[in-house]
Amino acid sequence: LLGVTGPAGEGNFYNKYETLALANLIWSPVPFVDTGFEFFYGNRGTLGGKFGQALGLDYTFVMKF
Repeated sequence: LLGVTGPAGEGNFYNKYETLALANLIWSPVPFVDTGFEFFYGNRGTLGGKFGQALGLDYTFVMKF
């Protein structure tokens, strides 16, 4: 591997694995309104043995005029 590594060459910046999943639901109750939710999940592990994950939920409301 070429490039920048983390402290003491631990390889903290190189991904060993990475997963991302998204799911969303959009609803238009009337022609000029859109509303919906989006859920996301992600995790990753680095060659340096570090790992982390993220979970999130977004809500959107759009009124067209």
